[in-house]
Amino acid sequence: MQTNFHFLAEWPEISQECINAEAHVFSQPRYSAILCRSALEKIVQWIYEYDSDLELPYDTKLSSLIHGYAFKANIGESLFREINLIRKIGNPAAHGGKTSASTALIAVKALHSFAAFLAKYYGEDIPQIELFDESILKTGEEEQLLKRQVEILQEKLEKQENDFRSEQRALQDKVKFS
Repeated sequence: MQTNFHFLAEWPEISQECINAEAHVFSQPRYSAILCRSALEKIVQWIYEYDSDLELPYDTKLSSLIHGYAFKANIGESLFREINLIRKIGNPAAHGGKTSASTALIAVKALHSFAAFLAKYYGEDIPQIELFDESILKTGEEEQLLKRQVEILQEKLEKQENDFRSEQRALQDKVKFS
């Protein structure tokens, strides 16, 4: 499967969460938003654990962690706005709120930016990170097409079965009367 998060191989748990969020943007946007928030939390916790310049605050809720002065200074204002957006999209989704595909897409794109920051500044190697490519996302159309193809095959099979039974009955009638 193609993914925009290929550069996260060093962090398999985070990588899988991001890839799953990306895979469900259109088919299950609420789930995608929840996964974005979860991946955000994992990245933030990882940074706090491994960056010696950051000290874990008393309140370890995600909001407190990302609003910490040292953390915000570390990531910059622009990236802070993106991760705060992931949090704001993910929270209502996690509590049963509706999430549109376009909103989930915004969250996944913001997650890509933050994941790229993680890989660039904390990775063992400097990975090749491309711009987010929407064209590789599953739109759900593939699933609908596959479902329709299965329905068509089922209809053909039923017709063949009916034709076979009709021919079988005709042959039986022919044998009876011969």
